Amino acid sequence: MKTWATRLLLAFVFITLGFAWGKQSARKEMTSGTAGKTAPLVTGEKLLVYSAHMTFRCHECTEIERLTRVLIEEQFADLLAEGRITFQSIDYQKHPEFARKHEVFSSTVVLVEYRDGVEVGFDRLDDVWTLSRDVEKFNAYVEEALRARLSSGGSGS
Repeated sequence: MKTWATRLLLAFVFITLGFAWGKQSARKEMTSGTAGKTAPLVTGEKLLVYSAHMTFRCHECTEIERLTRVLIEEQFADLLAEGRITFQSIDYQKHPEFARKHEVFSSTVVLVEYRDGVEVGFDRLDDVWTLSRDVEKFNAYVEEALRARLSSGGSGS
C-alpha cells in the first residue's frame, strides 16, 4: 500500500513539474521577441486554417490537428495547391496576441480570412472537441465552416 501511495505522489510531482516547465518555456518564448510573428504575408483572398493548441499537447489535441489536416488535404486540395487555403499549427501559449485576438482559451481550430493582407474575419470552431471522436460529424462541421467562410466571406467575428 505504501509503495502505491509513493508512486502516485511521485507521478503527481512529475506531472506538476512538467506543466510548470511548459509554462516557463512559454514565458521565455514570449519575452524573447519571437512571439507575435505568426501572421504570414498574404496577398489577395486567403483563408488560414490554424490548429491552435497548448504547449503541452494531449492525444485529443493532436487528433484534432490530424483530422483537420486530412480534411483540408482531401476536400480542399485544389485551393491548398493554389495557396488560397493554408494550414498552420500554432501554440497559442507562445503566441498570446493570437490567443487574445481570436479569443482562444483552449485547443481549437481557427479560420482566419484575409483580403489583400488584412484580416477581415475569423471563425473559432470550438465544437471540434466534442466531435473529434466521430470523424464523420467532425468532418461535416469543419467542412461546413470552411465552405461558409470561403463562399460568403464568412459570418464570424
